[in-house]
Amino acid sequence: MTRTAFIRWTPRKSVTNLTRIIALNGTTVIFVPASVREEPNYFWNARPKARAIDNQLFVVGVNRCGEIGNERYIGRSMVVSPRGDVLHECGTEEEIASVELDFGEIAKERGSEPTFSEFEIAVYDQFLEHFKEERD
Repeated sequence: MTRTAFIRWTPRKSVTNLTRIIALNGTTVIFVPASVREEPNYFWNARPKARAIDNQLFVVGVNRCGEIGNERYIGRSMVVSPRGDVLHECGTEEEIASVELDFGEIAKERGSEPTFSEFEIAVYDQFLEHFKEERD
């Protein structure tokens, strides 16, 4: 069974924990719509790959392209494998792409590199409790 999720992230908001929660619930593909401008755009190349590797699933980053008003958007939508490999990257102009995903890669990657399977939810509980106590 394939489960998908849609996440919206911005340079000011990291979704590391949200993607982990979604992955733990069985999601195999995360779609990330974005509006990344020409500057700053360093995170656009890094985040989709990092979230794919961290959670050993596919990430489809779909970014706006072209000019809207005074803003120029970089495009460069991408499909990233569970290993962080870019399977397809679009250019800076509008484009429709079709990419076949091999969902067997998820099980293979999770079996060979236990990053995801060794994740301990109890560790999150401990950290959250600690930070909750600090805020009170």
